[in-house]
Amino acid sequence: MVAPPITFEGDRMSVHFDTFDLPAYDLFLRVKNIPEYALTFDPEGETYTVTAPARFAEMLGVERPAGSAQSLPLSPFLYDDQAYIVPTALEAKRYAVWSDCGGGKTVIGLEYARHVIHRTDGRVLIVTLNEIVPQWIAEAATFYGDSLPVVRLNTREQMKEWCRHGTVDGVPTIAKVGITNYEKFNHKGDDDQNVAELRHLAGLVLDEASRLKCGGGKQKWAVIKSGKGIEYKLALTATPAPNEPIEFASQASFLEKMRSDNEIIWTYFARDPDTQEWTVKPHARKAFFEFMSSWSIYVRDPKRYGWRLNLPDVPPPKYIRLDIEPTAEQRTEAARIMATPAAANGQQTLISDKGIGMVERNKLSQVAKGFVYLKGKPGDKKGTKKIRRIPSNKPATVARIVADEVATGSQVLVWTVFDGESKELAKQLGREGVEYELLTGATAEADRAATLDRFRDGQCRVLVSRASLLGFGMNFQMCSAMVFSGWTDSYESFYQAVRRAVRHGQAKRVRVYLPCVRDLEDETLANLDRKAAQMEQAISEMETQYVRVLSKGERR
Repeated sequence: MVAPPITFEGDRMSVHFDTFDLPAYDLFLRVKNIPEYALTFDPEGETYTVTAPARFAEMLGVERPAGSAQSLPLSPFLYDDQAYIVPTALEAKRYAVWSDCGGGKTVIGLEYARHVIHRTDGRVLIVTLNEIVPQWIAEAATFYGDSLPVVRLNTREQMKEWCRHGTVDGVPTIAKVGITNYEKFNHKGDDDQNVAELRHLAGLVLDEASRLKCGGGKQKWAVIKSGKGIEYKLALTATPAPNEPIEFASQASFLEKMRSDNEIIWTYFARDPDTQEWTVKPHARKAFFEFMSSWSIYVRDPKRYGWRLNLPDVPPPKYIRLDIEPTAEQRTEAARIMATPAAANGQQTLISDKGIGMVERNKLSQVAKGFVYLKGKPGDKKGTKKIRRIPSNKPATVARIVADEVATGSQVLVWTVFDGESKELAKQLGREGVEYELLTGATAEADRAATLDRFRDGQCRVLVSRASLLGFGMNFQMCSAMVFSGWTDSYESFYQAVRRAVRHGQAKRVRVYLPCVRDLEDETLANLDRKAAQMEQAISEMETQYVRVLSKGERR
Protein backbone atom coordinates (compact mmCIF):
# COMPACT_ATOMS: atom_id res chain seq x y z
CA MET A 1 0.00 0.00 0.00
CA VAL A 2 1.31 3.46 -1.00
CA ALA A 3 0.15 6.82 0.30
CA PRO A 4 -1.53 9.17 -2.21
CA PRO A 5 0.92 11.30 -4.20
CA ILE A 6 1.51 14.95 -3.29
CA THR A 7 1.91 17.30 -6.27
CA PHE A 8 3.09 20.90 -6.39
CA GLU A 9 2.15 23.76 -8.66
CA GLY A 10 3.66 27.13 -7.87
CA ASP A 11 3.08 27.89 -4.21
CA ARG A 12 0.25 25.35 -3.83
CA MET A 13 0.30 21.60 -3.17
CA SER A 14 -2.44 19.05 -3.79
CA VAL A 15 -3.24 15.61 -2.38
CA HIS A 16 -5.65 13.41 -4.33
CA PHE A 17 -7.48 10.71 -2.32
CA ASP A 18 -9.13 7.98 -4.38
CA THR A 19 -8.84 5.34 -1.68
CA PHE A 20 -8.73 5.29 2.10
CA ASP A 21 -6.40 2.48 3.06
CA LEU A 22 -4.13 2.87 6.10
CA PRO A 23 -1.41 4.99 4.41
CA ALA A 24 -4.06 7.27 2.91
CA TYR A 25 -5.86 7.63 6.24
CA ASP A 26 -2.57 8.40 8.00
CA LEU A 27 -1.82 11.11 5.46
CA PHE A 28 -5.34 12.50 5.78
CA LEU A 29 -4.88 12.86 9.55
CA ARG A 30 -1.70 14.86 8.95
CA VAL A 31 -3.52 17.02 6.41
CA LYS A 32 -6.11 17.89 9.05
CA ASN A 33 -3.34 19.40 11.20
CA ILE A 34 -2.50 21.92 8.49
CA PRO A 35 -3.87 25.30 9.65
CA GLU A 36 -5.00 26.34 6.16
CA TYR A 37 -6.40 23.97 3.50
CA ALA A 38 -9.36 23.45 1.15
CA LEU A 39 -11.20 20.16 0.55
CA THR A 40 -13.20 19.37 -2.63
CA PHE A 41 -15.21 16.26 -3.51
CA ASP A 42 -15.73 14.76 -6.98
CA PRO A 43 -19.09 12.91 -6.81
CA GLU A 44 -18.52 11.06 -10.10
CA GLY A 45 -15.22 9.50 -9.15
CA GLU A 46 -16.01 9.62 -5.42
CA THR A 47 -12.58 11.14 -4.77
CA TYR A 48 -11.35 13.93 -2.53
CA THR A 49 -8.69 16.52 -3.31
CA VAL A 50 -7.00 18.64 -0.64
CA THR A 51 -5.13 21.80 -1.64
CA ALA A 52 -2.97 23.85 0.72
CA PRO A 53 -0.05 26.30 0.66
CA ALA A 54 3.16 24.51 -0.34
CA ARG A 55 4.92 25.95 2.71
CA PHE A 56 3.18 23.30 4.84
CA ALA A 57 4.77 20.39 2.89
CA GLU A 58 7.04 19.37 5.77
CA MET A 59 3.98 18.76 7.94
CA LEU A 60 3.07 15.98 5.49
CA GLY A 61 6.55 14.50 5.61
CA VAL A 62 7.65 15.61 2.14
CA GLU A 63 10.17 18.14 0.88
CA ARG A 64 8.92 21.06 -1.15
CA PRO A 65 10.59 21.44 -4.59
CA ALA A 66 12.93 24.41 -4.96
CA GLY A 67 11.23 27.42 -6.51
CA SER A 68 12.10 28.34 -10.07
CA ALA A 69 11.40 32.06 -9.83
CA GLN A 70 14.43 34.26 -9.29
CA SER A 71 14.18 35.82 -5.85
CA LEU A 72 15.15 39.36 -4.93
CA PRO A 73 17.83 39.57 -2.20
CA LEU A 74 16.71 41.11 1.06
CA SER A 75 17.95 44.60 1.83
CA PRO A 76 21.15 44.40 3.92
CA PHE A 77 19.98 46.89 6.54
CA LEU A 78 17.19 44.65 7.89
CA TYR A 79 17.52 43.39 11.47
CA ASP A 80 17.49 39.62 11.91
CA ASP A 81 13.84 39.59 12.97
CA GLN A 82 12.85 41.65 9.93
CA ALA A 83 14.93 39.36 7.70
CA TYR A 84 12.89 36.43 9.03
CA ILE A 85 9.47 38.11 8.96
CA VAL A 86 9.56 39.51 5.41
CA PRO A 87 10.25 36.18 3.59
CA THR A 88 7.74 34.43 5.84
CA ALA A 89 5.10 37.04 5.00
CA LEU A 90 5.87 36.79 1.29
CA GLU A 91 5.60 33.02 1.35
CA ALA A 92 2.26 33.21 3.15
CA LYS A 93 1.23 36.06 0.80
CA ARG A 94 -1.39 37.28 3.28
CA TYR A 95 0.16 37.88 6.68
CA ALA A 96 -0.14 39.88 9.90
CA VAL A 97 2.79 41.36 11.79
CA TRP A 98 1.82 42.16 15.38
CA SER A 99 4.98 43.85 16.56
CA ASP A 100 5.40 46.26 19.44
CA CYS A 101 5.85 49.99 18.93
CA GLY A 102 9.31 50.71 17.55
CA GLY A 103 9.74 47.19 16.16
CA GLY A 104 10.36 48.44 12.63
CA LYS A 105 7.00 47.70 11.03
CA THR A 106 7.46 50.52 8.52
CA VAL A 107 10.64 48.94 7.12
CA ILE A 108 8.93 45.54 7.06
CA GLY A 109 6.03 47.02 5.09
CA LEU A 110 8.31 48.78 2.59
CA GLU A 111 10.52 45.71 2.08
CA TYR A 112 7.43 43.53 1.63
CA ALA A 113 6.10 45.97 -0.98
CA ARG A 114 9.46 46.01 -2.79
CA HIS A 115 9.43 42.22 -3.12
CA VAL A 116 5.78 42.06 -4.18
CA ILE A 117 6.53 44.54 -6.98
CA HIS A 118 9.51 42.42 -8.07
CA ARG A 119 7.42 39.23 -8.08
CA THR A 120 4.37 40.62 -9.85
CA ASP A 121 5.42 43.82 -11.62
CA GLY A 122 2.25 45.24 -10.08
CA ARG A 123 1.42 48.09 -7.72
CA VAL A 124 1.17 48.07 -3.91
CA LEU A 125 -1.03 50.43 -1.90
CA ILE A 126 -0.17 51.33 1.71
CA VAL A 127 -3.00 52.59 3.93
CA THR A 128 -2.13 54.29 7.21
CA LEU A 129 -3.14 57.17 9.49
CA ASN A 130 -3.09 60.60 7.89
CA GLU A 131 -0.46 61.95 10.31
CA ILE A 132 1.91 59.07 9.55
CA VAL A 133 1.88 59.32 5.74
CA PRO A 134 4.83 61.79 5.62
CA GLN A 135 6.77 59.54 8.01
CA TRP A 136 6.38 56.54 5.67
CA ILE A 137 7.53 58.60 2.68
CA ALA A 138 10.53 59.90 4.62
CA GLU A 139 11.48 56.36 5.77
CA ALA A 140 11.28 55.09 2.18
CA ALA A 141 13.66 57.86 1.06
CA THR A 142 16.02 57.20 3.98
CA PHE A 143 16.32 53.44 3.45
CA TYR A 144 15.79 53.08 -0.31
CA GLY A 145 16.69 56.43 -1.83
CA ASP A 146 15.30 56.72 -5.36
CA SER A 147 14.96 52.95 -5.82
CA LEU A 148 11.53 52.76 -4.17
CA PRO A 149 9.56 55.91 -5.01
CA VAL A 150 6.30 56.39 -3.11
CA VAL A 151 3.44 58.55 -4.38
CA ARG A 152 1.00 60.17 -1.97
CA LEU A 153 -2.64 59.86 -3.02
CA ASN A 154 -4.45 62.87 -1.59
CA THR A 155 -8.01 62.19 -2.67
CA ARG A 156 -10.30 59.21 -3.03
CA GLU A 157 -10.38 59.78 -6.80
CA GLN A 158 -6.57 59.86 -7.00
CA MET A 159 -6.44 56.57 -5.09
CA LYS A 160 -8.93 54.92 -7.44
CA GLU A 161 -7.18 56.26 -10.56
CA TRP A 162 -3.71 55.17 -9.42
CA CYS A 163 -4.91 51.69 -8.43
CA ARG A 164 -6.48 51.19 -11.85
CA HIS A 165 -4.06 52.93 -14.21
CA GLY A 166 -0.92 53.92 -12.27
CA THR A 167 -1.60 57.58 -13.05
CA VAL A 168 -2.36 60.58 -10.84
CA ASP A 169 -4.60 63.29 -12.32
CA GLY A 170 -3.97 61.75 -15.72
CA VAL A 171 -0.17 61.89 -15.40
CA PRO A 172 1.75 58.57 -15.37
CA THR A 173 3.95 58.02 -12.30
CA ILE A 174 6.95 55.74 -11.98
CA ALA A 175 6.00 54.96 -8.39
CA LYS A 176 4.65 51.46 -7.93
CA VAL A 177 4.04 52.13 -4.24
CA GLY A 178 1.16 54.41 -3.37
CA ILE A 179 0.20 55.62 0.08
CA THR A 180 -2.99 57.10 1.45
CA ASN A 181 -5.01 57.32 4.67
CA TYR A 182 -8.02 55.34 5.91
CA GLU A 183 -10.44 58.22 5.43
CA LYS A 184 -10.20 57.72 1.64
CA PHE A 185 -12.47 54.71 2.15
CA ASN A 186 -15.24 56.91 3.53
CA HIS A 187 -17.83 57.98 0.98
CA LYS A 188 -20.78 59.97 2.27
CA GLY A 189 -24.18 59.10 0.97
CA ASP A 190 -23.14 55.75 -0.50
CA ASP A 191 -24.08 52.57 1.34
CA ASP A 192 -21.74 50.53 -0.88
CA GLN A 193 -18.29 51.59 0.33
CA ASN A 194 -16.46 49.03 -1.82
CA VAL A 195 -13.60 50.55 -3.86
CA ALA A 196 -13.60 48.18 -6.84
CA GLU A 197 -10.43 49.72 -8.30
CA LEU A 198 -8.32 48.00 -5.63
CA ARG A 199 -8.72 44.71 -7.49
CA HIS A 200 -6.07 45.95 -9.95
CA LEU A 201 -3.44 45.96 -7.16
CA ALA A 202 -0.81 43.29 -6.62
CA GLY A 203 -0.52 44.10 -2.93
CA LEU A 204 -2.22 45.96 -0.08
CA VAL A 205 -0.50 46.94 3.18
CA LEU A 206 -2.49 48.14 6.18
CA ASP A 207 -0.47 50.06 8.76
CA GLU A 208 -2.03 50.62 12.19
CA ALA A 209 -4.39 47.79 11.24
CA SER A 210 -6.05 47.97 14.66
CA ARG A 211 -8.43 50.33 12.84
CA LEU A 212 -10.14 47.13 11.72
CA LYS A 213 -11.30 46.21 15.20
CA CYS A 214 -14.16 48.74 15.18
CA GLY A 215 -17.23 46.54 15.46
CA GLY A 216 -19.45 47.62 12.57
CA GLY A 217 -17.78 50.70 11.12
CA LYS A 218 -18.30 51.45 7.42
CA GLN A 219 -14.62 52.28 7.03
CA LYS A 220 -13.59 48.88 8.38
CA TRP A 221 -15.87 46.95 6.04
CA ALA A 222 -14.96 49.17 3.10
CA VAL A 223 -11.29 48.23 3.56
CA ILE A 224 -12.04 44.51 4.06
CA LYS A 225 -14.42 44.24 1.10
CA SER A 226 -12.28 46.39 -1.21
CA GLY A 227 -9.26 44.19 -0.52
CA LYS A 228 -10.99 40.88 -1.30
CA GLY A 229 -9.00 38.76 -3.71
CA ILE A 230 -5.77 40.79 -3.69
CA GLU A 231 -2.95 38.25 -3.86
CA TYR A 232 -0.56 39.88 -1.37
CA LYS A 233 -1.87 41.53 1.79
CA LEU A 234 -0.04 42.60 4.95
CA ALA A 235 -1.51 43.85 8.22
CA LEU A 236 0.79 45.80 10.56
CA THR A 237 -0.07 46.84 14.10
CA ALA A 238 1.33 46.88 17.62
CA THR A 239 0.67 43.79 19.73
CA PRO A 240 -3.02 43.23 20.48
CA ALA A 241 -4.21 41.20 23.47
CA PRO A 242 -5.27 37.58 22.87
CA ASN A 243 -8.74 38.23 24.27
CA GLU A 244 -9.63 40.79 21.61
CA PRO A 245 -11.69 38.53 19.33
CA ILE A 246 -13.08 41.41 17.28
CA GLU A 247 -9.59 42.59 16.33
CA PHE A 248 -8.37 39.09 15.49
CA ALA A 249 -11.55 38.30 13.58
CA SER A 250 -11.36 41.55 11.61
CA GLN A 251 -7.73 41.08 10.64
CA ALA A 252 -8.32 37.41 9.79
CA SER A 253 -11.23 38.53 7.63
CA PHE A 254 -9.08 41.13 5.87
CA LEU A 255 -6.41 38.48 5.22
CA GLU A 256 -9.11 36.00 4.09
CA LYS A 257 -8.18 33.36 6.65
CA MET A 258 -11.76 32.50 7.63
CA ARG A 259 -14.67 30.86 5.89
CA SER A 260 -17.04 33.29 7.60
CA ASP A 261 -16.69 36.53 9.52
CA ASN A 262 -17.54 34.86 12.85
CA GLU A 263 -15.56 31.64 12.41
CA ILE A 264 -12.62 32.65 14.61
CA ILE A 265 -14.99 33.70 17.40
CA TRP A 266 -17.17 30.60 17.67
CA THR A 267 -14.23 28.27 17.06
CA TYR A 268 -11.80 29.59 19.67
CA PHE A 269 -13.61 32.02 21.99
CA ALA A 270 -16.25 31.80 24.70
CA ARG A 271 -18.03 34.53 26.65
CA ASP A 272 -17.58 34.45 30.42
CA PRO A 273 -21.11 34.20 31.92
CA ASP A 274 -20.12 36.38 34.89
CA THR A 275 -18.03 39.15 33.31
CA GLN A 276 -19.48 38.87 29.77
CA GLU A 277 -15.92 39.19 28.45
CA TRP A 278 -14.60 37.05 25.60
CA THR A 279 -11.73 34.69 26.38
CA VAL A 280 -9.99 31.91 24.47
CA LYS A 281 -11.53 28.53 25.34
CA PRO A 282 -9.16 26.61 27.67
CA HIS A 283 -9.25 23.45 25.54
CA ALA A 284 -8.72 25.46 22.34
CA ARG A 285 -5.68 27.52 23.36
CA LYS A 286 -3.07 25.30 21.68
CA ALA A 287 -5.07 25.06 18.44
CA PHE A 288 -5.80 28.80 18.54
CA PHE A 289 -2.14 29.79 18.66
CA GLU A 290 -1.15 27.21 16.03
CA PHE A 291 -3.84 28.59 13.72
CA MET A 292 -2.77 32.18 14.37
CA SER A 293 0.93 31.45 13.89
CA SER A 294 0.27 30.02 10.42
CA TRP A 295 -0.54 33.53 9.14
CA SER A 296 0.88 35.93 11.71
CA ILE A 297 3.72 36.63 14.10
CA TYR A 298 3.53 38.28 17.49
CA VAL A 299 6.65 40.08 18.75
CA ARG A 300 6.80 42.11 21.93
CA ASP A 301 10.44 41.36 22.79
CA PRO A 302 12.60 40.16 19.84
CA LYS A 303 15.16 38.72 22.25
CA ARG A 304 12.67 36.04 23.32
CA TYR A 305 12.96 34.64 19.79
CA GLY A 306 16.74 34.98 19.79
CA TRP A 307 16.69 38.16 17.67
CA ARG A 308 18.49 41.49 18.20
CA LEU A 309 20.70 39.94 20.88
CA ASN A 310 23.50 42.39 20.12
CA LEU A 311 21.31 45.47 20.54
CA PRO A 312 20.80 47.28 23.86
CA ASP A 313 17.38 47.14 25.49
CA VAL A 314 15.24 50.25 25.45
CA PRO A 315 15.26 51.66 29.02
CA PRO A 316 11.84 51.23 30.66
CA PRO A 317 9.93 54.45 31.38
CA LYS A 318 9.99 55.97 34.83
CA TYR A 319 6.44 56.68 35.98
CA ILE A 320 6.10 59.59 38.39
CA ARG A 321 2.72 60.11 40.03
CA LEU A 322 1.99 63.45 41.68
CA ASP A 323 -1.11 63.93 43.85
CA ILE A 324 -2.89 67.27 43.57
CA GLU A 325 -5.44 68.51 46.10
CA PRO A 326 -8.83 69.43 44.64
CA THR A 327 -10.10 72.95 45.24
CA ALA A 328 -13.30 73.62 47.16
CA GLU A 329 -15.04 74.51 43.89
CA GLN A 330 -13.95 71.20 42.35
CA ARG A 331 -15.30 69.27 45.34
CA THR A 332 -18.64 71.02 45.05
CA GLU A 333 -18.88 70.37 41.32
CA ALA A 334 -17.85 66.72 41.74
CA ALA A 335 -20.45 66.21 44.46
CA ARG A 336 -23.10 67.68 42.17
CA ILE A 337 -22.08 65.31 39.35
CA MET A 338 -22.09 62.29 41.61
CA ALA A 339 -25.09 63.46 43.67
CA THR A 340 -23.29 62.37 46.84
CA PRO A 341 -24.40 63.58 50.28
CA ALA A 342 -22.11 65.06 52.90
CA ALA A 343 -20.51 62.63 55.34
CA ALA A 344 -21.03 62.82 59.11
CA ASN A 345 -17.95 65.02 59.48
CA GLY A 346 -19.31 67.47 56.92
CA GLN A 347 -16.87 66.49 54.18
CA GLN A 348 -18.12 65.46 50.76
CA THR A 349 -17.63 61.73 50.15
CA LEU A 350 -17.43 62.25 46.37
CA ILE A 351 -16.88 58.88 44.69
CA SER A 352 -15.77 56.69 47.55
CA ASP A 353 -19.16 55.25 48.45
CA LYS A 354 -20.66 54.48 45.07
CA GLY A 355 -19.71 53.10 41.71
CA ILE A 356 -18.66 55.41 38.93
CA GLY A 357 -19.45 55.01 35.26
CA MET A 358 -17.67 56.23 32.16
CA VAL A 359 -19.90 59.29 31.78
CA GLU A 360 -19.20 60.39 35.34
CA ARG A 361 -15.47 59.75 34.95
CA ASN A 362 -15.45 61.90 31.83
CA LYS A 363 -17.16 64.77 33.63
CA LEU A 364 -14.89 64.46 36.66
CA SER A 365 -11.91 64.50 34.30
CA GLN A 366 -13.07 67.87 32.97
CA VAL A 367 -13.53 69.21 36.48
CA ALA A 368 -10.04 68.05 37.45
CA LYS A 369 -8.57 70.12 34.63
CA GLY A 370 -10.47 73.27 35.55
CA PHE A 371 -13.59 73.43 33.40
CA VAL A 372 -16.81 71.71 32.36
CA TYR A 373 -18.38 71.65 28.92
CA LEU A 374 -21.81 73.23 28.75
CA LYS A 375 -24.71 71.85 26.75
CA GLY A 376 -25.12 73.50 23.38
CA LYS A 377 -28.15 75.56 22.45
CA PRO A 378 -30.06 75.71 19.15
CA GLY A 379 -28.29 78.06 16.78
CA ASP A 380 -24.81 77.49 18.23
CA LYS A 381 -22.07 77.13 15.64
CA LYS A 382 -21.40 73.47 14.88
CA GLY A 383 -18.18 72.11 16.37
CA THR A 384 -17.88 74.77 19.07
CA LYS A 385 -18.24 73.98 22.76
CA LYS A 386 -18.81 76.50 25.51
CA ILE A 387 -17.11 75.91 28.83
CA ARG A 388 -17.43 77.08 32.40
CA ARG A 389 -14.17 77.56 34.27
CA ILE A 390 -13.60 75.97 37.67
CA PRO A 391 -10.54 76.82 39.81
CA SER A 392 -8.01 73.97 39.61
CA ASN A 393 -4.43 73.48 40.70
CA LYS A 394 -3.71 71.04 37.89
CA PRO A 395 -2.89 73.30 34.89
CA ALA A 396 -0.32 75.24 36.93
CA THR A 397 1.19 72.00 38.26
CA VAL A 398 1.54 70.59 34.75
CA ALA A 399 3.08 73.85 33.51
CA ARG A 400 5.66 73.86 36.32
CA ILE A 401 6.66 70.24 35.54
CA VAL A 402 7.13 71.17 31.89
CA ALA A 403 9.12 74.31 32.77
CA ASP A 404 11.43 72.32 35.06
CA GLU A 405 12.04 69.70 32.35
CA VAL A 406 12.75 72.33 29.68
CA ALA A 407 15.21 74.02 32.04
CA THR A 408 17.25 70.78 32.07
CA GLY A 409 17.32 70.65 28.27
CA SER A 410 14.53 68.09 27.75
CA GLN A 411 12.08 67.94 24.91
CA VAL A 412 8.62 67.35 26.35
CA LEU A 413 5.39 65.85 25.06
CA VAL A 414 2.25 66.98 26.89
CA TRP A 415 -0.79 64.76 26.38
CA THR A 416 -4.28 66.21 26.85
CA VAL A 417 -7.79 64.85 26.39
CA PHE A 418 -9.94 67.95 25.77
CA ASP A 419 -9.45 71.08 23.69
CA GLY A 420 -10.66 73.12 26.67
CA GLU A 421 -7.91 71.54 28.74
CA SER A 422 -5.29 72.35 26.10
CA LYS A 423 -6.30 76.02 25.95
CA GLU A 424 -6.12 76.48 29.73
CA LEU A 425 -2.78 74.67 29.84
CA ALA A 426 -1.46 76.93 27.09
CA LYS A 427 -2.18 79.96 29.25
CA GLN A 428 -0.28 78.45 32.18
CA LEU A 429 2.71 77.55 30.01
CA GLY A 430 2.81 81.15 28.82
CA ARG A 431 2.85 82.38 32.42
CA GLU A 432 5.79 80.07 33.09
CA GLY A 433 7.62 81.52 30.10
CA VAL A 434 7.63 78.19 28.28
CA GLU A 435 7.60 78.27 24.49
CA TYR A 436 5.37 75.55 23.09
CA GLU A 437 3.38 74.48 20.05
CA LEU A 438 -0.19 73.21 20.20
CA LEU A 439 -1.82 70.72 17.83
CA THR A 440 -5.59 70.19 17.88
CA GLY A 441 -8.06 68.58 15.53
CA ALA A 442 -8.60 72.01 13.98
CA THR A 443 -4.92 72.47 13.05
CA ALA A 444 -4.50 72.58 9.26
CA GLU A 445 -2.67 69.59 7.77
CA ALA A 446 0.21 71.70 6.42
CA ASP A 447 0.65 73.47 9.78
CA ARG A 448 0.53 70.13 11.58
CA ALA A 449 3.29 68.67 9.39
CA ALA A 450 5.46 71.75 9.88
CA THR A 451 5.00 71.63 13.65
CA LEU A 452 5.95 67.95 13.80
CA ASP A 453 9.06 68.65 11.72
CA ARG A 454 10.10 71.41 14.13
CA PHE A 455 9.58 69.11 17.11
CA ARG A 456 11.62 66.32 15.53
CA ASP A 457 14.40 68.79 14.66
CA GLY A 458 14.50 70.19 18.19
CA GLN A 459 13.38 73.67 17.19
CA CYS A 460 10.19 73.09 19.19
CA ARG A 461 10.94 71.97 22.76
CA VAL A 462 7.37 71.41 23.97
CA LEU A 463 4.54 69.87 21.98
CA VAL A 464 1.00 69.80 23.37
CA SER A 465 -1.53 67.50 21.71
CA ARG A 466 -4.07 64.75 22.25
CA ALA A 467 -3.14 61.07 22.22
CA SER A 468 -6.04 60.52 19.83
CA LEU A 469 -4.21 62.72 17.31
CA LEU A 470 -0.55 61.78 17.71
CA GLY A 471 -0.61 58.76 20.00
CA PHE A 472 -0.30 56.15 17.24
CA GLY A 473 2.57 55.44 14.86
CA MET A 474 4.68 58.56 15.40
CA ASN A 475 8.40 58.37 16.20
CA PHE A 476 9.53 60.77 18.93
CA GLN A 477 12.70 59.14 20.29
CA MET A 478 14.19 62.61 20.81
CA CYS A 479 11.70 63.19 23.62
CA SER A 480 12.98 62.42 27.13
CA ALA A 481 9.92 63.44 29.19
CA MET A 482 6.18 63.50 28.82
CA VAL A 483 3.37 64.76 31.01
CA PHE A 484 -0.15 63.37 30.95
CA SER A 485 -2.33 66.34 31.72
CA GLY A 486 -5.18 63.94 31.03
CA TRP A 487 -5.91 60.32 30.23
CA THR A 488 -8.93 58.19 29.37
CA ASP A 489 -10.06 54.65 30.20
CA SER A 490 -8.27 53.32 27.10
CA TYR A 491 -5.08 51.54 28.13
CA GLU A 492 -4.24 51.02 24.46
CA SER A 493 -4.27 54.79 23.92
CA PHE A 494 -2.16 55.38 27.04
CA TYR A 495 0.36 52.67 26.17
CA GLN A 496 0.66 53.84 22.57
CA ALA A 497 1.24 57.44 23.72
CA VAL A 498 4.06 56.37 26.05
CA ARG A 499 5.62 54.31 23.28
CA ARG A 500 5.94 57.33 21.01
CA ALA A 501 9.18 58.03 22.91
CA VAL A 502 9.89 54.67 24.60
CA ARG A 503 10.89 52.75 21.47
CA HIS A 504 13.90 51.42 19.56
CA GLY A 505 16.50 54.19 19.25
CA GLN A 506 15.72 55.71 22.65
CA ALA A 507 18.84 55.67 24.84
CA LYS A 508 17.43 57.61 27.81
CA ARG A 509 14.95 56.55 30.46
CA VAL A 510 11.86 58.58 29.63
CA ARG A 511 10.15 60.28 32.59
CA VAL A 512 6.37 59.94 32.42
CA TYR A 513 4.53 62.29 34.79
CA LEU A 514 1.00 61.51 35.99
CA PRO A 515 -0.30 64.48 37.99
CA CYS A 516 -3.58 63.26 39.49
CA VAL A 517 -6.24 65.35 41.20
CA ARG A 518 -7.18 63.35 44.27
CA ASP A 519 -10.78 62.04 44.41
CA LEU A 520 -11.45 63.17 40.82
CA GLU A 521 -9.03 61.17 38.70
CA ASP A 522 -8.04 58.30 41.00
CA GLU A 523 -10.70 55.96 39.66
CA THR A 524 -9.67 56.36 36.01
CA LEU A 525 -5.98 55.98 36.87
CA ALA A 526 -6.72 52.86 38.94
CA ASN A 527 -8.72 51.50 36.00
CA LEU A 528 -5.68 52.01 33.75
CA ASP A 529 -3.51 50.19 36.28
CA ARG A 530 -5.90 47.22 36.28
CA LYS A 531 -5.99 47.10 32.50
CA ALA A 532 -2.19 47.37 32.35
CA ALA A 533 -1.76 44.34 34.60
CA GLN A 534 -4.27 42.31 32.58
CA MET A 535 -2.71 43.37 29.28
CA GLU A 536 0.85 42.57 30.35
CA GLN A 537 -0.18 39.11 31.55
CA ALA A 538 -2.07 38.41 28.31
CA ILE A 539 0.76 39.68 26.11
CA SER A 540 3.35 37.61 27.96
CA GLU A 541 1.30 34.45 27.47
CA MET A 542 0.68 35.17 23.81
CA GLU A 543 4.32 35.74 22.98
CA THR A 544 5.24 32.61 24.94
CA GLN A 545 2.82 30.60 22.81
CA TYR A 546 4.22 31.99 19.56
CA VAL A 547 7.80 31.26 20.67
CA ARG A 548 6.70 27.72 21.55
CA VAL A 549 5.19 27.09 18.14
CA LEU A 550 8.16 28.58 16.31
CA SER A 551 10.79 26.76 18.37
CA LYS A 552 9.09 23.39 17.79
CA GLY A 553 8.97 23.97 14.07
CA GLU A 554 5.18 23.81 14.14
CA ARG A 555 4.89 27.13 12.38
CA ARG A 556 5.58 27.10 8.64
